[in-house]
Amino acid sequence: MLSRIACGVMCVIFMTAAEAQAARVTASAMDANGNVYVTGWRAVVAGSQWEISTTKYDKNGNKVWSHNYPNSAAMPDAESWGLAVDPAGNVYVAAHVGTATDVDCLLIKYPYDYMQGDDPEWVRTWDGGYGHDQHWTIAIDSDGFIYVTGYSMQSHEGVLSSDIVTMKYDGAGNMVWGAPALYNGPANGGENGFAIVVDPVTKNVFVTGRSRGAENSLEIITIMYDSGGAQKWAQRYKGPVATGVNGGTSLALDEAGAVYVTGTSQSSTGLDIVTLKYDAQGHQLWVSRYDGPGNSNDQPAPLAGGTTGIYNGNYMQNNQGLIVATEVLNPVPELRYLIGRVDALDVGRGLRTALLAKLNASLDSLLSPNADVRRNAPHVLGAFVNQMQALMAEGQMPAAVGRELTAVANQIIKGILGIGTTVVYVTGQSTNAAGNPDFVTIKYNAADGSPMWNLPGQPGTTPEKSGTPANIALRYNGPANSTDRSWAIAMDGDGNIFATGPSMADSARSVDFYTTKYFVNTYQPAVLAEARYDGTGHGIDQACGFAMWRDPESGRYYIYRDASGKDYVVVTGNSIGTDTSAPSTQDYLTIAYDGKLAQRWLQRYYW
Repeated sequence: MLSRIACGVMCVIFMTAAEAQAARVTASAMDANGNVYVTGWRAVVAGSQWEISTTKYDKNGNKVWSHNYPNSAAMPDAESWGLAVDPAGNVYVAAHVGTATDVDCLLIKYPYDYMQGDDPEWVRTWDGGYGHDQHWTIAIDSDGFIYVTGYSMQSHEGVLSSDIVTMKYDGAGNMVWGAPALYNGPANGGENGFAIVVDPVTKNVFVTGRSRGAENSLEIITIMYDSGGAQKWAQRYKGPVATGVNGGTSLALDEAGAVYVTGTSQSSTGLDIVTLKYDAQGHQLWVSRYDGPGNSNDQPAPLAGGTTGIYNGNYMQNNQGLIVATEVLNPVPELRYLIGRVDALDVGRGLRTALLAKLNASLDSLLSPNADVRRNAPHVLGAFVNQMQALMAEGQMPAAVGRELTAVANQIIKGILGIGTTVVYVTGQSTNAAGNPDFVTIKYNAADGSPMWNLPGQPGTTPEKSGTPANIALRYNGPANSTDRSWAIAMDGDGNIFATGPSMADSARSVDFYTTKYFVNTYQPAVLAEARYDGTGHGIDQACGFAMWRDPESGRYYIYRDASGKDYVVVTGNSIGTDTSAPSTQDYLTIAYDGKLAQRWLQRYYW
């Protein structure tokens, strides 16, 4: 059974510098009643002063309240970057705020019964003492504790540099650990925490981001703290380039406590999407890299921005580039898929006939009305696996093909027996053969990191440039054959995947919200629904992420489903408006779709 959850989103705007400085949606979430919360910031004084605005909509899209912070010209700058909702419906916004001399971490609490015109229940700032301190992302546990991570300027041997800073608060605004947990890498500089997750059982805290290494490389850093804030382990990944650029952007946990991290990693040809698995003790179990058909830059969501692929002040969000789930495969259609794959093998006719005989016998057993015959299906399929292994050992079957088809057969056997498989989904953008970014979604087997899809003929590929490994990703190339970026991924209660982000619609550089729904518990993934939104200004409209609900039992984030079984796929971002009386043509935009991506409601907000 799949569980659902409320997630915070951060987003960077893909527009002109002036527009980007005018307004940004940065985070969103939903509560257990289907209310939607959106936060962001806008320029009060162009280029020098910003304020935070947070808004609540009810399930039907009616605006309930909004609040601006600091709403005072005395404070030079405030920007929100994360938002989360606790099990009681209290809302927390993670941010930073300027002072007369520096910038401090900021955390704001709005109580569950907050009403228009009220003050926040409390506001907490933290000054690390040496300059700029910043909350990026926020997480909540089932007991209502709040966790935030980001960076803090600290002094190391008289040199100022950034450390990863992680804090835990209770609902009353008290810092539980007494002092923040600080992480400083071997080079005394360049640390930044980008994503945070809390184990729902042990309350251990995991943070990933970037850290400068001894050879001046930027490396993926993943840290585990226990529930008391003591660091238990820290693991680094630097990739194949000695002085390369790497950074973790999303992480997730499985039921066994293993940790999955995805991020950007430099290779000899550009940037790759890298995904890593660690056990609960911090031992690296596997690493998988994806280099797309353009052999250039491929980056997971959230897109960190910049030529280095690591955060440049534009775009962040918490853990919306990675999903870990457990699935039970439907064996009948997948067995038919395997039969088709074997029938197309370039092997001798007699060998192909013998392999197909076993597969067809297994399928006939599955479809039999006789229960005793049906129970024989996995044993017949096991005979196929044994024959494939023997053929590989004898050199009669190419090893790569044999391993792939054997893995498919073993997964089908698990499906017949009702045994689940833990899988990993990663989304982002990938340069195609023409040099433009496409939506990309990849599925890995969590046991060993092996890709689970073989999808020849995907958009943006050519026979010579099909991706590494070949054809393992589901891709989308929009109508302009130009820039398409998947900036977030979400799962519904049936295990379907949604992806959203900006997609260029035409040669005039009109950019739309693009959201798609995939059926993915299969070796033949399919598009179930699509939606595009072109704003009233017909300019740059950028979907940044999903507002999701947090299941307090599992601690996972999912598309919200109400008691009647209706799904609310809520996408937030920015959109060019047409109201010239507004302070900015950049509006907050929130769209709620149903499970088939038909629009339920839409709200624009510009303060």
